[in-house]
Amino acid sequence: MFVRKNSDDLVVAGKLLIEMIDRGFVPQRLTFNRILNGLLLTGNQDFAKEILELQSRCGRIPRRFKL
Repeated sequence: MFVRKNSDDLVVAGKLLIEMIDRGFVPQRLTFNRILNGLLLTGNQDFAKEILELQSRCGRIPRRFKL
């Protein structure tokens, strides 16, 4: 099912992701990718870059990039 992504919802999801990591829980690669994809589609590239750097620091390095 296709659901339109709201920009504010994805920013909140990104902040929750950062909070999860700060508390010691490392999410799966799928979680990172879904949030990154949504942020890029809604025009939040700067915040997506922060999460991408955080992903690499957590050891969840992306296999390839598609720009």
